[in-house]
Amino acid sequence: MKRMRPGAILLLFAALVLITGLATFHFMGGGLDLLAGDPVVQSRDELQHEALAPLSMNAGESTRSPVQGVDSGGTMRRLEALRDDPNARSDMQELSGAMVAHESPDVRRTAFEVARHLAVREGDTQILNLLKSTIRSPHSEVRREALRTCTTHPQFDLIEDLLQLAAQATEESFLAVQALAFLDDDRAQTAVLDVARSEQVPRSQRMRAVALLTRTQLSAGVLYLQELAKGDDHELRDCALAALSAMQQQYRR
Repeated sequence: MKRMRPGAILLLFAALVLITGLATFHFMGGGLDLLAGDPVVQSRDELQHEALAPLSMNAGESTRSPVQGVDSGGTMRRLEALRDDPNARSDMQELSGAMVAHESPDVRRTAFEVARHLAVREGDTQILNLLKSTIRSPHSEVRREALRTCTTHPQFDLIEDLLQLAAQATEESFLAVQALAFLDDDRAQTAVLDVARSEQVPRSQRMRAVALLTRTQLSAGVLYLQELAKGDDHELRDCALAALSAMQQQYRR
C-alpha cells in the first residue's frame, strides 16, 4: 500500500475543513431562520393546514348530514308540541328562529303555522306583530302563508305593505291583492279593481280579481262588473255574472 505524500495529506485536510465549515454555516443559518420564523417554513405549515382543512370540513359535513335530518324531524316534533303548550308564545325565539334560519322549508312553514295558531289564541295585537315580521320574509313559503293569513285576519295597519307588494311583479303579488280585497278601505279596494281591469296581468289573475270585487264596496266595481256582463269576452262575462249574482245574494241577507 502506497503512503500518501505530505502534500496530498495537507490538501485532503484542507478539503475536510472547508466542507465542515460550510456544513456548520448552513446548520447555523437554518437554526437562525427557525428562531426568526422563516417565512418559507411558515408557509409550508400554512399549506399543510390548508390541505388538511378541506378534509376536516368534508368529514364534518358527511357526519353532519344525517344529524341535520334527525334535527329537522326533532324540530318538527318540538314545534308541534308547542301548538298545545299553554305556556308557549307566538313570539318565542324558537319559533322566530326556525322561520328565519332553519334550512328546511317544511320546518319554516310549520313554525309559522304554530306561531299563527298561538297568535290567534293571544289576540289581534300578536297576530299583527306576527304578520308584520313575516309578510316580507326572505322565504317564499313564509311570505305566502303570512299573506294568506291577511285574508282570514285582515289588518288595516298593513295596508301600505300590501299595496307595495301588490304593485311588484312577484309570485306573491296577487296574494297581496287578495288580502287587500278584505280591507274596508277605498285604496285597497281600488287596487283590486285596477287588477280586474288590467290586460297586462295574467288572465287567471284578472278573472280572480273580478271575482274578488264581490268583497268590495266600490260603486265603480259594480259598474265594471255590469260592463263585463254585457261584453263579448265569454270568460270574463260569465265571471262577472257570477260575481253580480253573489253580490245580490249578499244584499238580500
